[in-house]
Amino acid sequence: MKVTLSENLKTLRTKNKLTLEDIAEIAGVSRQSVAKWESGASYPVIDNLVTLSQYYGVSLDALVHKPIGCLEQVDPQSDRYLFGLTHLGANGTIKLPPKAIDIFELSEGDLLLVVGDKTQGIAIVKCDGVNDVIAD
Repeated sequence: MKVTLSENLKTLRTKNKLTLEDIAEIAGVSRQSVAKWESGASYPVIDNLVTLSQYYGVSLDALVHKPIGCLEQVDPQSDRYLFGLTHLGANGTIKLPPKAIDIFELSEGDLLLVVGDKTQGIAIVKCDGVNDVIAD
């Protein structure tokens, strides 16, 4: 079976419970452009392909050439994940990727601890039990 970019784009979007509008915002294009990519009527420019491959946590080569099963880089021996990119919104808000929300069982109102190190980056930790005292 021949794998097409349009099939991979649509499958990744739907598996991640994203709308055409969500992907349009991530890629900085119109909703109609994303619909054309998914139908095979047109192709994303290379910058958009790179953005989407990073967002989904797959290689550019895999996004363009591999069956969807190869795009899911799940290592059962590891508890580490690469969820993709997100944008910093107004007032410092961020939208977490749906896969991260599912895996870490996050829901509206959950208390999240944000920690950082200038050399290592920022991490977000769901607070339960003992960690709740840190927020006070």
